[in-house]
Amino acid sequence: MTTTWYLVLLTCFLLVQESGNMDSLYHDNNLVFSVANLFGAGTDTTRTTLRWGLLLMAKYPHIQDQVQEEISRVIGSRQPLVEDRKNLPYTGSHGSQHQRLANIATMAIPHTTS
Repeated sequence: MTTTWYLVLLTCFLLVQESGNMDSLYHDNNLVFSVANLFGAGTDTTRTTLRWGLLLMAKYPHIQDQVQEEISRVIGSRQPLVEDRKNLPYTGSHGSQHQRLANIATMAIPHTTS
């Protein structure tokens, strides 16, 4: 999904540049900064998510064992595929839970289950 938004953003920049509108905010300098911000935000949240995931796996080794068992049973020794996600419900729910428990975005609104 994120790749689609990058393409839409780039397409908008290119269409405005082709139109010759010089008063627009869609210029090369703004494109560079916008793409850098998108990549920066994406890598920061991914890094924080992985860090929390590793911390929670270390804190709860029994969950780590269950995730490892499910991955070994479904995937084995081959490379994982996107299609494998539907066969890994425990692993997927663990990822959702650690995002719920952890504060992934620095200034995020506190959240709880109602």
